[in-house]
Amino acid sequence: MFVSMRSGCLDLTEAEAASSWSPIANASLALMKSLLAREGIPARPLRLFTDAACYVGGRGRSHIETFEKNGAHGEEVFRHPHFVYRYLPFFIFGPDLPEPLVLASQDEVRSCGNITSGDIETLRKASKRWPAAMALTETPQSSSFGSRSIATSTRAMLGQCTTLC
Repeated sequence: MFVSMRSGCLDLTEAEAASSWSPIANASLALMKSLLAREGIPARPLRLFTDAACYVGGRGRSHIETFEKNGAHGEEVFRHPHFVYRYLPFFIFGPDLPEPLVLASQDEVRSCGNITSGDIETLRKASKRWPAAMALTETPQSSSFGSRSIATSTRAMLGQCTTLC
């Protein structure tokens, strides 16, 4: 059996899928219940999932409303394979950022030495430059929920959208 967390690809026979999916779905549900009960997901990433204004490609619906439109309601959303392989990794690990962006941000932080409150403005300005310099954009073909979310919030920071999600 091959499972790719980032692409959501499963290479299973139907019998393997039926017998192996239930424990995965149950674990996803238990983890999300725990994270939500402990407020373990920051408000902004959760809003990216629940607020229609934050989902540019949603045609007026949020990500969770799209699940509901397609028949998954309540806790079933957290058991859905699409949620497990596309959204759950974002809530656990954060966005799947391009490596050049990660390296640029690490270099900028390292250049500050011991970070003090005086460095925050420098880092804020740098963080606004990186996505534009690296041409981060949101496309319908973007494979990562987190990558699209970063592109959306980056455009908002740069004044290219009206809602900061």
